[in-house]
Amino acid sequence: MDEHLRHVESVVLEAGTHEQSLRIRTADLAAIAGARIADICED
Repeated sequence: MDEHLRHVESVVLEAGTHEQSLRIRTADLAAIAGARIADICED
């Protein structure tokens, strides 16, 4: 997960269809996914 997302409270993901979405705390998403924080985006 890009390090810039650590400062974002939540993210919105598509949830099955383009008409449904899921809002999740960024910290929860990182924990569930076992994500590592890295500088992966170009500025």
